[in-house]
Amino acid sequence: MTEEHVREDAHKYELMVIINPDIGMDAIKKRLDEIRKVLSTKKNGVAGEIFFEEIWGARDLAYKIKKHDRGFYAVFDFITDPTLIQEMDKTFRLEPELLRHMIVRLPGSYKPVKYAELMEKQAEEQEEKQAQKLAKKKNAASKSSVKTVKSGAKKEASKDDAPAQLEAGHEEAPNEDAKPEEAKAKEETKPKEPTLEDVDAKLKSIIDNPDINF
Repeated sequence: MTEEHVREDAHKYELMVIINPDIGMDAIKKRLDEIRKVLSTKKNGVAGEIFFEEIWGARDLAYKIKKHDRGFYAVFDFITDPTLIQEMDKTFRLEPELLRHMIVRLPGSYKPVKYAELMEKQAEEQEEKQAQKLAKKKNAASKSSVKTVKSGAKKEASKDDAPAQLEAGHEEAPNEDAKPEEAKAKEETKPKEPTLEDVDAKLKSIIDNPDINF
């Protein structure tokens, strides 16, 4: 039965199953064949048809299911009579080796998607982004380290160059506390500011001078 000849009362569905991986690959293949037979059941003149399937294999579970932390994943896209869905759901619930299953109805325009490839691609893109972020952090840390080393080298160089500058004729800045002897002598001979006693004595000597008439 091709998709173009599907009756209006037949719909598209998707089944995802998680099988207990501990039963071994031979038993898993047997369970997958049984699932295919169930999905191909014929009713009301409509034979079920699997138009796409994807085996993901064993993967870690996001959380434990029936005490298992790993499961074998498989996805089936199929066409069947809607009245069979409840019966299929009941059949899968009674299968002890199925850790989990889910059936969802798909829109008529649905096109199969290879989830495994999509997830692997997304995982690769995520890893690449993480690698780029890590490389940027390392690059930034490396640049910061180089700047620190250069700054330290400049400081050490300025200390080491000080004696060389003096030898080359560069004098140190004059120390204000260390004044030359001539400056000290000039400072000693420099006239002091007159005090009030000095002014009074000068006035008295002028008044007592007989040669000065008032």
